[in-house]
Amino acid sequence: MRNKINEKLIEIEPKVYYGMIPDNALKDIDDWNYFVFGQEKIRKGGTSSTDLQGYWYVTIIRENFIPDDLVLDVIDKVTSIDGLRLADGDYEYDYIQKGSTNIIVEILQLKFTKTKKRC
Repeated sequence: MRNKINEKLIEIEPKVYYGMIPDNALKDIDDWNYFVFGQEKIRKGGTSSTDLQGYWYVTIIRENFIPDDLVLDVIDKVTSIDGLRLADGDYEYDYIQKGSTNIIVEILQLKFTKTKKRC
């Protein structure tokens, strides 16, 4: 799953990081326009008592603002992976200041889920 999500996100933006962005990578990039994705949790769920529900996140980080069409593009690309769907819930935007600059960075974390059927 990790490779599939990575490939889909690279189609949109070449700067993609798994888990978190390393401190040294932040020093090497001029603009804070990238994705961070990873696994969030696994829980028991689904139609069978042995099914597992896996959760993944994709965090969109953009200087100034995240374009609406970028959010939809990420959702479309990630949900094109067989069995992966946008998880229920609200998704809130967050804002930070980029270091000692006057640049505001907008952040949105989307959550996706896939059921793992077990016997």
